[in-house]
Amino acid sequence: MSNDLRKPCFKYCFKIRRFDVLEVTRLEYSLSPGMPSSLKRAICSVARTLGGEIIEDRLGTTILFKKKEGLATDFASMAEVLGAKVHTLEEHVEFLSNYMKGLRAEDLVSSAEEIDLSKISVRQETVEVFDPRVRRWRGVGSADLRHLPPGTLLRVGGKSHFYVNGLKALKIEKDNAYLLALINFNPKAVFYVVDSQKGVAVVSQRDIGLVPTEIFNALVRLQPYLTRGAKTLVYRISDLGLVSRVMGLVKAKLIQVDRVETISMGNRNLTVHVIAPKNSLPKGEFDLFLRCLERLGLEPLLEGGELILLGKEGTRIKCLFYADTDRKPLFLRRKMTALLPAYYFGSFHGLYEALKVCRSLLRGFIDRSGWKEAVKLLLENYNEFKQEDFGALAEVAVTALMYSEVMDALRKNKAASQIVKRVASSCFLGKTGTALDSIDDQKLRELLRI
Repeated sequence: MSNDLRKPCFKYCFKIRRFDVLEVTRLEYSLSPGMPSSLKRAICSVARTLGGEIIEDRLGTTILFKKKEGLATDFASMAEVLGAKVHTLEEHVEFLSNYMKGLRAEDLVSSAEEIDLSKISVRQETVEVFDPRVRRWRGVGSADLRHLPPGTLLRVGGKSHFYVNGLKALKIEKDNAYLLALINFNPKAVFYVVDSQKGVAVVSQRDIGLVPTEIFNALVRLQPYLTRGAKTLVYRISDLGLVSRVMGLVKAKLIQVDRVETISMGNRNLTVHVIAPKNSLPKGEFDLFLRCLERLGLEPLLEGGELILLGKEGTRIKCLFYADTDRKPLFLRRKMTALLPAYYFGSFHGLYEALKVCRSLLRGFIDRSGWKEAVKLLLENYNEFKQEDFGALAEVAVTALMYSEVMDALRKNKAASQIVKRVASSCFLGKTGTALDSIDDQKLRELLRI
């Protein structure tokens, strides 16, 4: 396996800078075949002194350090002192970054064979299109095949790849197909869990999705240990910065979560990446959220890093916060578990939405009359707003028209009241796309006077 991992280095990196020693993984090195024999003997001698195992086979010389990470790092430094040129994983990521930045679609299809798109038939073979949103292949019907936008990637029969260009399809290599897919990738989150006892971070390969071979090669090699058939990638904590840089090349952001939890929902399972709210959410906002929940008649408790809400008649609700960006809020009544997205936290409109969701999902367990007190508390503690907060502030203004205590809080919050007056004024000129579109002119004028 490890020898296969060397291929991108000899294909790309060796042309940029010739090297004598290649860092294949964090615990494995490979010596270049053309290395002077005297240098090779000196390097092997150093490797043995540090506890490395020398393996000679038809593919060359490999030096393996079994679970001796510190000694493996020392070996690279000592090899350079002996005069060897060492191609480290740090340098490889640097070369890879430059290579990926220089990619152009026209270069990847310049020598491709062109065929008529009408010759591809879903009746004869399985035809799939690459979905850049989820980074997966999905089946396509004959009707869809006639309306594919330029730049679409096709896979026919599970092995032939095509790049759609109008009514033509360009037949391309598999590796080039994934490099082209990268251009249209949607940004996504990739989650990792820290095993503090072992001092490692664990990433699910499924989270990463399908990526170009060169990228996956680098992600695999940054591991200290390789396990054939593993569904996870395991990294040293100290390498997370480098891993994050590689992830960035495929528009993926590395995010730490507390754990991965699978929840049974009848005929299917729901997998969520759970975070510890006290440590991962903005402290000021999370504390304000808890205080607002108290106004709704819920008693928040933190138990073992989890939020427990005590409601009416002794009800006990577990509240999980997840980092996934493609999940909607959910309340599992049988399990008395509420699932809330972490992305609600970090803005006024997000926190307001989180409270609305709690009021809706937990309506049988809260004091609904406390809503005005929760909104009032929000206004008393928020003074900075952005354009995306205007819609939430318009909803708050509607609440203020019903409750004098909320109106007083809105009037005292100068930043919020100025935005509400601006939106109310715009309502006389046309639709604003906010809750204020539904109220009459008399109430709009009342808001203009706050």
